[in-house]
Amino acid sequence: MILRLITLFIFVQIFATVGNTTDLPKNYKEGIYTQSFKDNLLVAQNDNTDSKFYKSVIILLEHDEKGAIGFAVNKLLGEYPLSSLVNNNDEIKDTDKKKLDKLTLPIFWGGPLDENRIFVLHTNEYVNKSTKIFDSLSVTNDLKILIDISENNGPKDSLILIGISAWSGNQLEGEFERSQWSLAELDLNLIFKDENDKKWKTALKKIFVPL
Repeated sequence: MILRLITLFIFVQIFATVGNTTDLPKNYKEGIYTQSFKDNLLVAQNDNTDSKFYKSVIILLEHDEKGAIGFAVNKLLGEYPLSSLVNNNDEIKDTDKKKLDKLTLPIFWGGPLDENRIFVLHTNEYVNKSTKIFDSLSVTNDLKILIDISENNGPKDSLILIGISAWSGNQLEGEFERSQWSLAELDLNLIFKDENDKKWKTALKKIFVPL
């Protein structure tokens, strides 16, 4: 499993990608944007949700009239050495390569968009040059964070993810109207601490109806 670690993190490009109507699902329904639901969890309602999001819990990091971006946090792909996430063409010291070889961590599927990219979702106390800070969490996607994690200098809590979940303008609103998702309160323990197979049921208990 050799995957490319992209060192340039530009969310504008992701919004542009999901804005292409040729990539929209067959059951696409455009809704009406009324308010931002960022910094909450999306919980899949599986009678209606697309099969790839079966029992998904997604942290919604951005949400406005232009669209929404987040990561599924409960779709475990397996456990792999951190070195498997580094492209063979990336320049890396032998000593750092050995550190990455020795550390095996869970790797999660973050969503169906940009599945050749590696993202690290983490707590806000860690920052480097590629870090994008959101409200309650941050995202970093460079080689340095993997090396820092291998040296115990990384974030307090983190998830390593492949791919991202994103919606074009009014797409997520349409999915809400089709009852594909519910909203739940953000819970960092759920994201980083809970056993993976319990996250969806825990999130169901935190569902609320927005005013």
